[in-house]
Amino acid sequence: MNDYRNYTTEDFAEDDFFRRWVIAPDAETDSFWQNFLVQYPEKNTVILTARSLLQAVSQVQIMPTETQGQRMWAAIEHRTAGLPGLEEQPDADDENRWVWPKIKRPDWFQLAAAVTLLVGIGWWYMLRSKLAEQPGSYSGLVAQSTIDLVEKINNTPQPLTIRFEEGSTVVLQPGSRVSYPAIFTGGKREVYLSGEGFFEVSKNPQKPFMVYANGLVTKVIGTSFMVRALEETKGVTVIVRSGKVAVFPIKSLDRTQPETGQPAGALLLTPNQQAFFDTDSDRLTRKLVEAPV
Repeated sequence: MNDYRNYTTEDFAEDDFFRRWVIAPDAETDSFWQNFLVQYPEKNTVILTARSLLQAVSQVQIMPTETQGQRMWAAIEHRTAGLPGLEEQPDADDENRWVWPKIKRPDWFQLAAAVTLLVGIGWWYMLRSKLAEQPGSYSGLVAQSTIDLVEKINNTPQPLTIRFEEGSTVVLQPGSRVSYPAIFTGGKREVYLSGEGFFEVSKNPQKPFMVYANGLVTKVIGTSFMVRALEETKGVTVIVRSGKVAVFPIKSLDRTQPETGQPAGALLLTPNQQAFFDTDSDRLTRKLVEAPV
């Protein structure tokens, strides 16, 4: 069995055993890959991306039957029969006359497979281009991550609590998802949210906690707050219960204000304050919470 721990998205998409699980699953493949995801949760995002790729490609693999292929090729031959130079027969009295070679009919299924491969490659690059055009979106940020991320999805009707390795937690509401590294390395603790989550962050002044959600960044050291970034809406809401939180558009991440040390356009929120970020206008507004969390 292959060592799948170091596989990339492309490696999984090309693996026969993985393709069998995605396209024609059975008890053996389903048992193996479900156990693999339990043992190596950090590969969840890579596997989900590879599955999506194969499923999308399979949708264009609508192969005609052999009879349909023969009929289509016959129609092509019929319509091109009158074109000059495609095929000529030698005269009986001129055996040395040079003739155009007869075009060999290609194998229909090989041709269809080649076309499908090209369509699949085109779809893959189109998908990557779309994600690159949306740098602040959940899918775009996850796709651009240079490290493996663990993704947790709340497919239950109840809130789901996720605990990060350094002790912080997030309570995910139904239908929400969060991606994060198995171990926070470097000088920041970065997570990516789609949906609604209530965070309680362990205090660490040397390593701020940053939540990316639909174009907005919420930066904290140690506090509790709620982020609502539903995909079907055009905005993000952040409500603070304790501590202090800085929120700012992701576009301002690399533009720091010298006088405050915070990114340009950042708002500082204190307990029972909330901020709303309009993703269409990139506008941030702040107000008091009517019903404190």
